[in-house]
Amino acid sequence: MIPAALLLAAALPCPELLPAARQSFAAGRLPEARTLLTKALECPLGDGAPRLTAMLKAELASLELDLMNTGEAERLYREAIDLVEKAEGPESPALVEPLNGLGSLYFQLRRLDQADRYTRRALALIRGSSPAGRAQAARVLGNLAVTLQGRGKLDQASAHYTAALAMTEDPESVEAAFLYSNRGLLHWTIGRDAKATADLERAVAIWRQRLPANHPHIALGLGNLGRVRALGGEPRAAEPLLREAVTIAESSLGGSNGATGFLYAAWADALMRLKRTSEAEAAAARARHILIENPSAEWLSHRVDMRSLLASPDRNRLK
Repeated sequence: MIPAALLLAAALPCPELLPAARQSFAAGRLPEARTLLTKALECPLGDGAPRLTAMLKAELASLELDLMNTGEAERLYREAIDLVEKAEGPESPALVEPLNGLGSLYFQLRRLDQADRYTRRALALIRGSSPAGRAQAARVLGNLAVTLQGRGKLDQASAHYTAALAMTEDPESVEAAFLYSNRGLLHWTIGRDAKATADLERAVAIWRQRLPANHPHIALGLGNLGRVRALGGEPRAAEPLLREAVTIAESSLGGSNGATGFLYAAWADALMRLKRTSEAEAAAARARHILIENPSAEWLSHRVDMRSLLASPDRNRLK
């Protein structure tokens, strides 16, 4: 049987593919969005083809990164950067998004020096103070904050989150929610549990309001909130959050996605803390199965103490 996404892509004329892909992404249908974007890259683009092709490749790379396909995402980001540099030179503002995306990818792979370099290069290329320019600057500053956080430069990271939020036109936007979520993890790292919970709850509330109920951003937001609650001694409050996160991830990302594995592992830990041993062991087995098949998901183990959860049998009895 031909997948529905392929039938949809074949039926749509070229000008409608990109809007349809963005609608699919907004609805949480990431594989369908990937199919539509891939088809859009096959269309004749006419004038401005290098820049338009680079934009499509960068959007597709971002989607591949959400789907944990880090190798494919890196290839696409690099191709987008090469296209713009050859057509417009190394100072083109069109480089901001692919450079920022590549920086984000390298952070997720724990290649922090490269993450820092590409993100700072993106920041240096931003021009103007229009709403679009400020939104772009907020995204790049947010990514730079995450990288600084990963390098242990927590005061600098906090300052960058503050600057990014100040540049965000709508403090209740989907983009702002990412900043709250990552800042919440920063608060958790330095022991500010109440502030961490407040930021993570705000992020989830925004995503619930602005996105479809099965969107993967909601799943990962619930995962971070649930994990912080569990580590803060509230496994009873954490367990339903993590159970819902797993359900959403299975629906939107699929049962073989690395992020789904991360959420199963977090849920398993909450269940074990509640002494629901058989359920915990089943969830942990599911997590291991997914993550063994997705080595690129290893970066998730750095988020909210996930490495110890998956690697410490004495602590969690999950091996």
